[in-house]
Amino acid sequence: MYEHLGAFSTPCEKHAHAQKVVEYIWEIDDDLDGAISYDEFERSYLRARDDRSGLEPSHLFYLTCFLTYDKKCQGRVRSKYQNAKAFQFILLV
Repeated sequence: MYEHLGAFSTPCEKHAHAQKVVEYIWEIDDDLDGAISYDEFERSYLRARDDRSGLEPSHLFYLTCFLTYDKKCQGRVRSKYQNAKAFQFILLV
C-alpha cells in the first residue's frame, strides 16, 4: 500500500505517484487552492463514508481508513480487518 503513497524506485514511478497525489487532492479541493484544508478533508470523509451510490470520490477516504488500521506502518493490516469496507477498495488498487 505504501507504494501508492510515494515509495518508488524509478523516475517513471515517481511521476505516476505524483499524478495520483494530484488527482486525490483535486477530488476534494473545493476552493481549488491546490491544498486540502481540514474542513475539506472532513467534508470529503463524511461524504464518502455516507455514500450509498458509489459515485462519491473516495480515494482519500479509503487511504485514511487503511492508515488507521495499519498501526505499525508496515503497509499491511491483519486479516481480521480485511472484511472492513475499506478493504473492498484497497484490494483492487
